[in-house]
Amino acid sequence: MHALDEAASFLRGERITAKSRERQRRLTVTEERDLLAYFERRDDRADIPMADIMRFALATARRQEEITRLRWDDLNRDRGTALLRDVKHPRRKVGNHKVFKVPPAAWDIIERREEVAQGPLVFPFNPKSIGAAFTRAVRVLESKTCVFTTCATRRHLVFSRRAIASKKLLSSRCTSHGRP
Repeated sequence: MHALDEAASFLRGERITAKSRERQRRLTVTEERDLLAYFERRDDRADIPMADIMRFALATARRQEEITRLRWDDLNRDRGTALLRDVKHPRRKVGNHKVFKVPPAAWDIIERREEVAQGPLVFPFNPKSIGAAFTRAVRVLESKTCVFTTCATRRHLVFSRRAIASKKLLSSRCTSHGRP
């Protein structure tokens, strides 16, 4: 293991490998609306329920690979959480399990999936097929270049904006009452 750590350190030092660039592209509200409308029109004749998958991604900020690994026995309705196995991490590829809060909108989607469920997975689809369907929809709608991951990125952006707004609101309340 020591040799691998040294090699990784050397490659980073020589700038042969580096952190990936941060995505600058975000899904706009208009693109979100248009994509969902497109998927709703096509989902009756398609094998993959893309509207539900996209809404789930927007509600939970999960990647397509994570969504397709979500198991029925990893859902905890009492706590409103789900266990996600092997979450993407730069160094730990296996065993990086995370529990996340499932918002009500995502639970509604999960309940709809129960009606047609077969097997241990909530969304038993190939993540590459989801990505391909999303890319096709973007092309058909002649939208700017974006990928499925932008759904999760958009959710993170919404969370960030809400957090910043609530901090500003809290700080304005504190300063208006003469508190630091």
